[in-house]
Amino acid sequence: IIFKVRSDGAKAENAAHPSCLLRELKKSSEAPASWSATDGLVHNLTTTLAIHRPSGPAAAVVATGIFSDDEDVLTLRLDDEKLLLTRAGMEPLLLDDVYVPGTLFDFMLIVEDGRARAFYKGASLEAWSLERDNLHFRAGCEVRLPAAGGGASGDHWLGEVEIQKLYVTHKS
Repeated sequence: IIFKVRSDGAKAENAAHPSCLLRELKKSSEAPASWSATDGLVHNLTTTLAIHRPSGPAAAVVATGIFSDDEDVLTLRLDDEKLLLTRAGMEPLLLDDVYVPGTLFDFMLIVEDGRARAFYKGASLEAWSLERDNLHFRAGCEVRLPAAGGGASGDHWLGEVEIQKLYVTHKS
């Protein structure tokens, strides 16, 4: 699946940025999923994806992550040439300081027992405390511009994310 978003594109209700996203739902339902990092389950998002460079300056592209309502908890994003895992209240993890846009890679997030772990290209990155409720996974494309807009009035930038595989599981 290829997700494309223009910087002047549609925003979900109460969203700050234009996006085209898959949002996790409850099994066999149209109701939004909501789980806790401490509910005794192992929550897993595994994906093979590529992020394509935004076509405009100073834009970042968010490809996937964990969210609580509309708040970022963990996000995988391409910011200039840097591929980052941002974490609420913590310094981001640098996954690749010169990511080549369009390069496919494997990425996994695992949350269990109040801990989060991230894996990039099959290698474990780090584990850290995560004790949050009302969580859900999202995947797709979200374009984020700097507060000043990042360019001349009337400029529009395109973000693009290609997802070849995506698995979400919640197991005991």
